[in-house]
Amino acid sequence: DKLMKRQHLGLQGGLLSDFFAEPIRFKSIIIGGDCSLKSVYRSLFGRLMAASENIASIFKVPDIFIHSQKNSSGKYETANSSSTSLLWLRIGKESIHVVSVKGKHQGATKKSPKEKVMLPVCRRAALKNVISLKESLNGDQSMLNNTDIMDCSEEDFNLLYKNFKIDSQYNNQKTNLQKRFQGWDRKSAKYGQ
Repeated sequence: DKLMKRQHLGLQGGLLSDFFAEPIRFKSIIIGGDCSLKSVYRSLFGRLMAASENIASIFKVPDIFIHSQKNSSGKYETANSSSTSLLWLRIGKESIHVVSVKGKHQGATKKSPKEKVMLPVCRRAALKNVISLKESLNGDQSMLNNTDIMDCSEEDFNLLYKNFKIDSQYNNQKTNLQKRFQGWDRKSAKYGQ
């Protein structure tokens, strides 16, 4: 479902949709192991009957990818994933790498300041960078209304994020997609927000 949504709306998401003339979509998808290409096609593209330019080439390879392993009965099962990630980023002319553990900078503690804990790819950092970029392009310095994104409460940040002007074409496509597939991209009230 997530791949279908991203292929239809674009990988860039709502925040970055203003900066691209066309949505960024997969050109090809490689599936490893045993699967039905017809089922993969239906799940990614067939349910929407979207324009043909949204359809990526699907390739099937007989190899089992390294994340799968055989159990004692000879069947493949998924191995547990690691909570550690290495992110390579290019910010301007600077290339950096960040080691993260469970979504936070490696070595961060509960007492660490937010800017030391949060990754440069988290929602707060992304929104801050998008707003800064829009302000510099528009010459408008009032988009934040003196709100410090990194220090505001989670409730205030969610309100700011929700109300931030996202490209209307992207929002219209997302709304139409949500109407067609009611409830599949939202968390149940049982699990909270």
